Amino acid sequence: MNKSKVVSETLHYIICPHCEKFRNRICHLFGKKNYQWGIWYCEECGGGYKGTVDGTDVYVEKVEKRKDNALVFLKFDNILLAVKGMYFDKNLNFLKYFYEEHTCPINYLKSAELIIDLHYENTDPHGLFEFVGAIPYVETENMEYDEINQLVVKAKNMGK
Repeated sequence: MNKSKVVSETLHYIICPHCEKFRNRICHLFGKKNYQWGIWYCEECGGGYKGTVDGTDVYVEKVEKRKDNALVFLKFDNILLAVKGMYFDKNLNFLKYFYEEHTCPINYLKSAELIIDLHYENTDPHGLFEFVGAIPYVETENMEYDEINQLVVKAKNMGK
């Protein structure tokens, strides 16, 4: 058995100036000169704030804008999906545009709360998706369509 190296890591956070409960990591901005950031929103109270980082000095100010959570229902064919979403300044009307046009489905599938098959009135729709195949995990975030398509072909052929 070999002795392992131990690594220490220090993270720096700011506390929400509205409720003083939620913390947001700020150290990734350290080292910048008079760098303005925000608006960031508190996950606890929804209050907005922005600020400036100068080296490791952080200056924060409250703003009037706010973010609130929403339960958003999305429909595809006979499938109903409920996801945890957000809206700003009490404006729910923006969500239709946001979910139908602005954002990729991968962004909200990560926060799915429910998937409902409306045709069969089933809130636990096992077998909804057809299994295509699988491969050992690879990061796909920066891949183009052709690269992803090659992965799908590879996954289809893995079981043969």
